[in-house]
Amino acid sequence: MLEEKSYVEAALFVSSDPVKASQIAKTLGLGKKEVEKYLTQLKQEYQGRDSAIEVVNTGVAWVMKPKKIYEEKIVPLIPETDLKKPMLKTLALIAYEQPIKQSYVVKIRGTRAYQYIPKLVELGLVEARKKGNTKILSTTPKFKQYFRLKEGQKLVKNEA
Repeated sequence: MLEEKSYVEAALFVSSDPVKASQIAKTLGLGKKEVEKYLTQLKQEYQGRDSAIEVVNTGVAWVMKPKKIYEEKIVPLIPETDLKKPMLKTLALIAYEQPIKQSYVVKIRGTRAYQYIPKLVELGLVEARKKGNTKILSTTPKFKQYFRLKEGQKLVKNEA
């Protein structure tokens, strides 16, 4: 139904974090397969439009976000509160220790880091390069822009 798909689109729009199809289904009282069908249709519809927005399947969840070509200019408009404290701590570890193995981040920050790292990559703040059975994580130029760091500025450890 058209109305159901509109509710799925609205649910995706208001979610600041990637959201699982099962979560949308539960919230809207729809079947998971039905929601996945609507999400796939929405993804195709947004690809077919001349839109700055895209619907992306991260493999685990879905997110509605600006296309990469628009991200650089709008980074200053992203509210810093979008980064929740545990995700911010994970990002700080990556920034301070980079390049750092994902397995080391998980060892220090716990298995929840597996949720935060893809989100940080998706936001363009971290890049992940495959190396053997793990990934090597480091920050991106967008990270410096987001936190208003000058080129060449080093992060210093707070010895409080």
